[in-house]
This record gives sequence, C-alpha cells and structure tokens, in this order.
Amino acid sequence: MMSNEAFNDWIFNKDATKVSLLYDKDRSGWKPKKEAETQEDRYDEVPTFENSIPNSQKERLAKINAIDFNAGMTADETHQSMVASGEINEMEGSELSYAGFIARFSTNVAEVVKTMLTTPKVVPSELRDPKEEAIFDSIATISPNSLKSYDDKYEQNIPSVWFISGIIKKDGEGLDQIEQKASSLFNESENAITEQDVYDFLMNYKGLNGYIKQPNVDYIDLKSRFEELTGVSLSKKAIS
Repeated sequence: MMSNEAFNDWIFNKDATKVSLLYDKDRSGWKPKKEAETQEDRYDEVPTFENSIPNSQKERLAKINAIDFNAGMTADETHQSMVASGEINEMEGSELSYAGFIARFSTNVAEVVKTMLTTPKVVPSELRDPKEEAIFDSIATISPNSLKSYDDKYEQNIPSVWFISGIIKKDGEGLDQIEQKASSLFNESENAITEQDVYDFLMNYKGLNGYIKQPNVDYIDLKSRFEELTGVSLSKKAIS
C-alpha cells in the first residue's frame, strides 16, 4: 500500500534533489525557493514550497492530499467482478500486457502508480518491430536523388528532421542499398523488406532518435488511468 510519504518520494523524482511531478516549472513559472538536498530536508521543504506556489498549483496539491491510494479494486479484482456480472467474458484482457491489464481494469491508485514506476515511457528495444529494427540499423545516410526518383514530393512527405540531422545528403546511399542491408539483417523471406518499407520508415518517424523514443502505449494508458482516478494531471516530467 502506498503512503503519503511514499508518494512524496514520487513527487521528488526518487533522487531527492528536484521537485518534478506536479510542478511543471516551464509551464507555471513557479520555482521553489531552494531545492531539497537530503531525504530529511525534502519533507521539511514542502511547507515552504506551498507558501510560494500559485493558487492553481495549490489546488493540485489539495487534490494530491485527498487521494486515497488504498481505495478501489485491483485489476484482478475488477476483472473477476466484471466476469461474474457478465459484463465481459473470462478471456477478455488476456491479450494485454501486464501494464496494459492494470491500466484497463485497476481502480486502485497505488497499483497504477507502482506499475507506472516500472513501465518504460518508450517502447523497449525487445518489443520493437523486427523489420523496422533492421531498417533502423541499416540507415546511415540517404541520397536525395534516390528519394526523388521514388517520390517527387519527398521533401513535403518526410519529416524535416531527416534533412536537418544530415542523414539525407548528396552522397548518401540509395533506398535500394538500404533495403539490401536491412534484408540481410532480417531473415524472413515471406515478409521481405522492400524500398517501400524503408520509405515508410522515413515518413513514420521523426529521425532515428524519433524511432528510438517511440511512446510506450502502456505507459500512456497508465498515465491516463491515474489522471482519471485522481483528477490530477501529470506534468511531462512525471516519473523519471
């Protein structure tokens, strides 16, 4: 069960140095008078923060203080209840990951928070599409002439970050060369990599970094569930 002290650990981002969960400093303009430096200091600092934050942030703090972390049913309890009432069949939800199951069925804030803390914000490499992984590993540079011969409107269709990052360059490789390299890494003859796959990869992601940082749907669903249960919107810095 999660205590208020444990939730403070979450607010202070686990490293005991920076307020990060509820106080989105870039958006609100509020900054604490000083950053807490030790485990003991952190809790002493909270009252001084409260005196200097705007009313909108005080309202959020009040919502936090009102959260009953131990109320509500766990995902398993909710699922069993819905099956017993005939709302869903027993197999519904079996296709979900553990985190996805919690996000869909849990009404217990503590369970949702604990699951968020162990769920990565981005898709782990082992869960990425193998075909896209092969394409990602094969892209170094790309020739604009090759792209133009494939799509004369490529400059409008491909995210600008590919150009800004210098991956699309005059002496870059052709789509066919990237396709061949990717195919050598992806040994599924029935689902072969094509130039279209390479081009789609360029259109679908904002650069190689955009591919690596694909948002994890399970994390997004857990965040939404938390906000639904508590009425508290999490800042972009929530849960590192």
